Amino acid sequence: VRKRLSNDHRYVMVDEFQDTNPLQAEIAYQLASEHRNIAVVGDDAQSIYSFRGADFRNIMDFPKRFPDCLITTLEQNYRSTQPILSLTNAIIANAREKFTKQLFSQLPGGRKPVYLRPAGTEQQAVRVVQEIRRLRGDGVAAGEIAVLFRAAWHSNELEVMLKRGGIEFIKYGGLKFVESAHIKDLLALLRVLFNPRDGVAWYRILLLIEGIGPTSAKQIIARIVGAGEGFEALTHKTFAKRKYGKDLGALRAALEQVGEPGVTPTTAVTALMDHYRPIMEQKYDDAHKRVNDLASLIQIADNYTSLEALLSDLTLEPPEQALAGRAAASDGADRIVLSTIHSAKGLEWHSVFIIHLVDGYLPSSYAFYKTDSLEEERRLFYVAATRAKENLYLSAPQTASGNSFYNPDIGGPSRFLHEIQDLKTLTKRVN
Repeated sequence: VRKRLSNDHRYVMVDEFQDTNPLQAEIAYQLASEHRNIAVVGDDAQSIYSFRGADFRNIMDFPKRFPDCLITTLEQNYRSTQPILSLTNAIIANAREKFTKQLFSQLPGGRKPVYLRPAGTEQQAVRVVQEIRRLRGDGVAAGEIAVLFRAAWHSNELEVMLKRGGIEFIKYGGLKFVESAHIKDLLALLRVLFNPRDGVAWYRILLLIEGIGPTSAKQIIARIVGAGEGFEALTHKTFAKRKYGKDLGALRAALEQVGEPGVTPTTAVTALMDHYRPIMEQKYDDAHKRVNDLASLIQIADNYTSLEALLSDLTLEPPEQALAGRAAASDGADRIVLSTIHSAKGLEWHSVFIIHLVDGYLPSSYAFYKTDSLEEERRLFYVAATRAKENLYLSAPQTASGNSFYNPDIGGPSRFLHEIQDLKTLTKRVN
């Protein structure tokens, strides 16, 4: 069968070879085994999908598999200006293993990439929004501006800042912060704390409790809202004797603990998160991945003096607005793009921001102790930087966010930035 199939295919061509897994590569090799006419196209510096099974060794070992192969290096870049390419060349220059190439451009002009050093993650969000407004004022279309990051939750603070500023955006590679189920749950707790007559929020909260279904939830809400009993209804004798009575009592205690006048949003979020976290761990198999979002919410709350203001900025869109937003996005509406780096591969924008360029974020702390993983993180940075056509901004907050409580490995500026500091490829702005 192998011989027949191989004879039937005189020429075999494979694109994006750096993204193939071992089985796919072997299929290509076997198809080419008779005529040995195989051409593969790929960029070793963009091999970033090991979590999907892609094997970096496929492209690196191709010359060993076919010792007589001809290697053609394509170095002229038609997307980016030379200052951006000088940076990307510097990023990949320190790769442990690579096919050496120096990208160059004949595009005219070009600004040096800008290195931002905001005081913290909140200041980073403020600065990015300021720069976006400046770019828009200079005539750059919103859809030609992208903010890239290593993990979906890294954009949480920025999403809030964009929403506060009335700047529309679309997100690739994960849900928007306030669209995540666990954030909706926690916001529902905050909403009933602010307004105990919020029946919609109560309904969501009550359905989180084991044993409470739609009918029971409506009965409880009828006493809370309809009869005006407030939090006291949670421990009414009618419900106290049921199997979920203890959980309702715990919910009342948690709400009353932070329901006193003068309680700060940060205190309220922290206390309600302590109540909610065991529920989240029971409800979601990937609860450990959702913890970072909860920590982000605490940090966001720290910038508000009233619960009303916090909820105003985080309030979810009504369903009809959300549907309209999705329709607009599919119609190519002009809006800022937020994207994980993995989801940005193959795309390009006039202006690109790469945020959270600190150790523990990019590279991820999970890659610190494994050389192959750390090298893939370097390639991620390279892929992100090569998305920019004319403007590139690199942001490394001076202090770690509140999430560092859950991740002690978060440190200073990315080690990849340290490698290129002496190359004078950046315009540095400290703020």
